[in-house]
Order: sequence, then C-alpha cells, then structure tokens
Amino acid sequence: MRLLILDDDDLILTTYASLLRDLDFDVDTASRADDALAKMSAQKYDVVLSDIQMPGMSGVEFLKAVRQIDLDVPVILMTGGPTVESAIEALEFGSAEGAPDGEGLPAPADAGKGKLRLRVIEEA
Repeated sequence: MRLLILDDDDLILTTYASLLRDLDFDVDTASRADDALAKMSAQKYDVVLSDIQMPGMSGVEFLKAVRQIDLDVPVILMTGGPTVESAIEALEFGSAEGAPDGEGLPAPADAGKGKLRLRVIEEA
C-alpha cells in the first residue's frame, strides 16, 4: 500500500513515515502542500495523510486540491487542535476521520504487530 504523508513539522513527518515503513507501507513524504500535489500528479497513492494546520495551504485547502486530482483516494486529516469548522469542512470534501497528532497510532512496542486500522466515514 502506497501512502503520502504531508506535514510541515519535520519531527511528526519523520515519525509517522518511520512507523508506517516499519509496518511495511510504501511511504512518500512532503513538507509543503504544493510538493505533495506534484507527487500526486506523478504517482497514484492508496491513502494520503495530511496535517490540517500548515502555513501556505491549509489541510482543508489541500484536500480540495486533491479532489481535483483524485476523487477516490482516502485522505486522513490530522491536527493537534482542530476547529469544529475545519472538521466539518474537511468531512464535506470527503476526508477520512482525523485523529489529533500522535493519537490513535500504535505505540512503538505495538508497531511490530504489523497492524494499522483506518476508519473511514461513509455517507449516511
């Protein structure tokens, strides 16, 4: 499974990438939204993970741009401090359920189990 992770925080970006690679995911990273969009134009991804709060282009704006490239790719938006408005707007554009940065990921001791579950919100 090929994943793209977008986050302007290098520590979070490298931590997520390392954890997911240890779980045998094929991971590409980007620290800027325009770089991530360029990668998406050149490569098909199975899942995209993106921070919501970033300089330049927000995660919600990024999600809107992603939908111009790929209507079907699951996008998981993550943040340390979402607003209700940004969460609602993200869901309107088809984001998968987001988790605050670092929450919901397996602890390093659990990473070797090779399990990662993604929950996707489906329209009622």
